[in-house]
Amino acid sequence: MPFKIEDALRYGFAWIEDRDSLKYILLNLAVQLATGAATILLLLMFFQQYLSLLFMGESTSAAFLPLALDWQEFISKVIMFFAFLIPILIISGVALAYVQALMVLFALRKKGLMPASFSFIKLIRLIIMGIAASLAALFYSFDKTFRVIQWLSLFGSIVSILLIRLSPLFIFLALPFLLIYIIIVIYNFLRLFITEPIFLHEELGIIETLKKSFEITQDEIWNVFLAALVLMVVSYILNQLPLELLKYTVLPMLSSQPTLALIVSSLVAILLAPIFAMFNAFYKVGVYTELLSLKKQSATAGI
Repeated sequence: MPFKIEDALRYGFAWIEDRDSLKYILLNLAVQLATGAATILLLLMFFQQYLSLLFMGESTSAAFLPLALDWQEFISKVIMFFAFLIPILIISGVALAYVQALMVLFALRKKGLMPASFSFIKLIRLIIMGIAASLAALFYSFDKTFRVIQWLSLFGSIVSILLIRLSPLFIFLALPFLLIYIIIVIYNFLRLFITEPIFLHEELGIIETLKKSFEITQDEIWNVFLAALVLMVVSYILNQLPLELLKYTVLPMLSSQPTLALIVSSLVAILLAPIFAMFNAFYKVGVYTELLSLKKQSATAGI
């Protein structure tokens, strides 16, 4: 039986039929709104006088703002701002990862798959696994042949770039190496496309999950490529297209009020994000189960 991308895509929207999905969407939305509100409060706390000049229509004052700044005070405020903002963003990132994990667990259960036990430690390991997956894609392919080519192309790129100082002609040597390296990185990311559903479905460690993803996607790279392409298209439709429509319909009417226009576009983006997050969770579980089915059929046929 061939890979059915339409089934995975259909399952990506299966959450619409279940009212329980609303609580996960609202959780995601609450985290994003809280993060946005905290960021705005910090901006007002540290930069209210500067923001009033920039956004309240005082164009003359805004033009002379660089001259009026007490740079020592301004830099100290910037440092304090980021000292408060970074912990907020870290907490927000962990909270969003938690909600995303809940969405994937929800999608797994709705698909009839029993998820692995979930805890705070599992969540932290999930976040670490995401970082590990990115590093593996960039530097360590679990396909031995591709790993050798990846390292050689990366080494060749670095050496060629360093040698450009000796002769600009080395750029023509660097470009093929860079192209090969980029292709392999994309290939690795595709092979790691389903790490999150695997990790939340099975009791596996981080490295075991990455290897399992490579195992399941073995000989299925074009199907995974198609799945990733569909995800990109849906991402554009759900996230970017409404903002583009907003840009050419509502925002021109707010051209005289740039602050309000910024607030409107930001709110729309925040409202759209949880919907795509839910689709992403269900869609990846759909792709994961499709690939699992193919592997089981291959194993059965082999027997």
